[in-house]
Amino acid sequence: MMKSKFYEDLSKEELLGTYLDGFYPQIFKDSPFKVERIWNNRMQHQGIDLLLKKDTKCFYVDEKAQLDYLNISLPTFAFEISYLKRTHWRVGWLVDATKVTQIYFLITNI
Repeated sequence: MMKSKFYEDLSKEELLGTYLDGFYPQIFKDSPFKVERIWNNRMQHQGIDLLLKKDTKCFYVDEKAQLDYLNISLPTFAFEISYLKRTHWRVGWLVDATKVTQIYFLITNI
């Protein structure tokens, strides 16, 4: 059985989030949208990494990145439909009805 990379992945996600926060002001500088990073675990479990705000509107954004393939250009992106945890199949993030995500930011070619 493969060893879980859960905590290693969380560490990579935190580093990536900090890194991307340096780029978002540049990316959205000519846009009416503002980006706010969410560090709250409860909200992150709901599929919210960022709030994308414009006037009174707020969109829930989940960042998805190919963190296991740094410096490798992949021609595809994986969308998690389901996964096996120990001996139980689980619903993947893409079709998980408990997530409130409205927009996905796909980060590739890191």
